[in-house]
Amino acid sequence: MAKKLHMVEELDKSISWNIRDDVKNKKKNNNNNNNINKILISINIVGSSGPLTIVVKENDVVCDVIDKALKSYARQERLPILGSNVSDFAIYPSNDVSHGSLEKLKRNIGSNAS
Repeated sequence: MAKKLHMVEELDKSISWNIRDDVKNKKKNNNNNNNINKILISINIVGSSGPLTIVVKENDVVCDVIDKALKSYARQERLPILGSNVSDFAIYPSNDVSHGSLEKLKRNIGSNAS
């Protein structure tokens, strides 16, 4: 019985985690994320009651931004109900008047478009 108890204690020690290690890892990850610029964007969804304002990272790709916007929209329980399939949506600058010439953007949000 003593051997089994000792084995259980050893097993518990081997799988236990140290909260200090988790805090150190989190701080390390936060320091890495501090180097990435963040951008506050406003997204207008046609037929919606108003714009969504979300924070995105400068290196986020467009499909990730659309995904964040759809999740934010759903969390706020806005109407009309939109789908959750990112590929059904497009994103473009609000000052773009040539809606017929929209092309899928495959660059980072923070990149300079020419």
